[in-house]
Amino acid sequence: MTLLIETSATRFKYARLVDGRLMNIETLGGGSSAAEPPWASALARLTPTPRFVVVANGGPANFKPRLAEWIRRAWHVDPQFVEPPAGADVEAPVERYLALVGARARGLSPALVVTADAAVGLDLIDADGNRIGGWTIPGERPMREALYAQTSGIAAAALLDPAAVDGPFGVNTSGAVQEGARMAIASSVAAIARRQDAGVPVIATGRFAQEAVRYMAEGPEIIEDLALEGLARWVSQGSA
Repeated sequence: MTLLIETSATRFKYARLVDGRLMNIETLGGGSSAAEPPWASALARLTPTPRFVVVANGGPANFKPRLAEWIRRAWHVDPQFVEPPAGADVEAPVERYLALVGARARGLSPALVVTADAAVGLDLIDADGNRIGGWTIPGERPMREALYAQTSGIAAAALLDPAAVDGPFGVNTSGAVQEGARMAIASSVAAIARRQDAGVPVIATGRFAQEAVRYMAEGPEIIEDLALEGLARWVSQGSA
């Protein structure tokens, strides 16, 4: 059995790859930044033991040796980590690269692919699947951190209570900061999408996909596991 793993700072996903198809996809919170990661206990319960493990590590670089050591101890398998090839359309983060692989595998061309996690990447592919444009905007967390770094009073107030919102509006400091960042992201994505040729569909993926495309005039397609599909395609094509 081949096990595919996709990590980010906020999520940990894994699935079995059987005859080129993804099976038993699981998504865990916490990601690579969790103090008590849920992934260790979840992987420990997997049966049968995987013979091959392929990892797309979108978390911090120091998570890679930690995960690799756990896999070696648990299953006596050396995992393979995905590295976008030299000259790839998108070299980093790996989730964004694999989302494009997944979009092409589905025949979703032309399209504007929005990959929304810690940062928000937008990649425009033409009818032949070639990347012809790209944009990167900060995600919600770096926006909040930049604000807090310069306005300690807002940071202190935001930490007092969890975010409270009424529709798209914050009704306390934490909620106002959260919704302000989300509105900035969604407005930027909508503005970029409007500048593209009419009829180019928007495909969104990543943990914050719903928030990133909520101001789109035309309903975008949300594909939750597009990067994981791209990883399956990457392995099935013999890249692993």
